[in-house]
Amino acid sequence: MSLLVNNPNETQRVELPDGEWVDIPKAFTFEMQQQFTPKTKDADVREISQKLLLNAIKAWSAKDENGVQLPITPENINKLDVRVVSEILNRVQEMMGLKKTNLQS
Repeated sequence: MSLLVNNPNETQRVELPDGEWVDIPKAFTFEMQQQFTPKTKDADVREISQKLLLNAIKAWSAKDENGVQLPITPENINKLDVRVVSEILNRVQEMMGLKKTNLQS
C-alpha cells in the first residue's frame, strides 16, 4: 500500500447483477473521505450513505425507460435497489478498511 494516492481519478468497475455496473475510485484520499463524513454525531445513516454514494460513484450503467443514460443525482441514488446500495457501500467500505453494511435486514 502506497502512502499517497497518486491518481485519485483512477476507477475500478463494480459488476452488479443483470449486467449493470458502477465505477468507483480505486483508492480514496483523506480529502475524499471528508466529503461524506458527518459533521455532527446526529447525522443519519441515509444521509451519510447518500453522500458516500454521490462522491464514490463516478460512472454507472443506469438508464431510463428510453435507454437514455441517467445522471448521478441524489434523486437517482434514492431510486437504487437496496441490494445494489449494499453492494456498492460494501465495496467502498472494504477499500477504506471499514466494516461492511447490511441494508437488507
